[in-house]
Parts: sequence; C-alpha cells; structure tokens
Amino acid sequence: MEIISTRFDDRVRAVRLVVFVEGQGVSLEEEFDADDACAAHWLALVGGAPVGTVRLAGNRLGRLAVLHAHRGRGIGGALVREVLAAAAAAGLTRVCAAVQVRAVEWYTQRGWRVYGPEFPDAGIPHRMAEYRIRSTP
Repeated sequence: MEIISTRFDDRVRAVRLVVFVEGQGVSLEEEFDADDACAAHWLALVGGAPVGTVRLAGNRLGRLAVLHAHRGRGIGGALVREVLAAAAAAGLTRVCAAVQVRAVEWYTQRGWRVYGPEFPDAGIPHRMAEYRIRSTP
C-alpha cells in the first residue's frame, strides 16, 4: 500500500462515489462540496489502484473512505495518520471530524474523543469527534 497526497481528482471522486453515493445512498450534491477544491486530499493505492481517500479542510478531517474489499487492512488508520501528521506540520493542535455513529468505536480506539449529541448528516447518524495533537519537544 502507498499513500500519496493529491488534489481532488477523478481517483478521489471514484472511491467516494463507490463508498458514499453507491454504498450509503448519499446524494451527489451532498457528497461533493466546495471544500473539495480547497482541501488537502490523500489517496491510498494498492497496486497503483485507488482504494481509499480522506481530506483535510482547515482543521476538519472528512470523507474518510476505504473500498469494502480493502477494509480491515489498516488503510483507514494509515490515511488518518497522514492527515494528523500534516495537521501537526501545519501547526494545528486539534483536528475535528463528524464521524458516522457506526465508526465511533474505530475513532475512539485511535485516540479520538467523541462528544456532543447525535445528528444527521446526509441522512446518516453522526457525532462530533476531536483529536488533540501533542506537540513534540
């Protein structure tokens, strides 16, 4: 597996189409938004093929997606680590995310703190989560 930094492109779009639009029924209008143009994006590649993606818009991690056939292999965790490293390098001390309720445990196992009430996003239950970046001396 290789993780690369990229701009929003057809590879990012393809992964998110499969995971969110086709897989979870999110509308195109809700899935692709103005943040895509200004966010930093990462792609996970296996054999050169895109299998996962994530973005960082300001201090907001979002659109973490891994194709179903590639889940459980550490790809999502690797993508999140890339985002957190970039955030730390940019001087951020906190990254937040709206996470699907079904993924809350995955985030908390990786050091994220989930807070606030459940709310719908694209018709899917979410909660807010934050990751505090520790500064290194």
